Amino acid sequence: SWHLLGSSCTVPPLRHRYGIRYEGGHATVPGNVTGRARSCHADRGARPGEGGCMAELRIALLGPPRVERDGAPIEVDTRKAIALLAYLAMHPERHGRDAVAGLLWPDYDTEHARGALRRTLSTLNKAVGPGWLAADRTTVGFARTSFWLDVAEFEGLLAGRRDHGHPPEDACPACVAPLAAAAGLHRGDFL
Repeated sequence: SWHLLGSSCTVPPLRHRYGIRYEGGHATVPGNVTGRARSCHADRGARPGEGGCMAELRIALLGPPRVERDGAPIEVDTRKAIALLAYLAMHPERHGRDAVAGLLWPDYDTEHARGALRRTLSTLNKAVGPGWLAADRTTVGFARTSFWLDVAEFEGLLAGRRDHGHPPEDACPACVAPLAAAAGLHRGDFL
């Protein structure tokens, strides 16, 4: 199992739980069927007062973390910024600043941890673009949840096949497409 940012949240490795094998840098399902993730670009709306679509934010945490805005990779200068983004994406509700600062900088005193969080949020907000993150004096979180997250997509694809009435290790013909799409998302273990 893995631990997210030192929290008690654990998830079994996906390859064992769902029969997905990860070999030679590629994920496969039984029968060596692979697939591609579907795009969520179609569900984006226009911002009030703007003529175009909102920027698309894609966060991939299955394997080495990868974040893209409108198809371009986002570069940040610290691993803490990626860790913060991953934590907020996996837990999109609002979080107390002190709790997040303590989680990411447990060896700092409260004042220095809050300062480090403030700087990391500034860096992250510039990288992902305006409107994605929301922070006030006491809380931090995503301002909207229309971002694409590979973990959520993966879990959604697998949830649909759980109602087929057969053991998880068996795959019926209706299971192949969602398993193939899930395998296409799985680039490795979480983070």
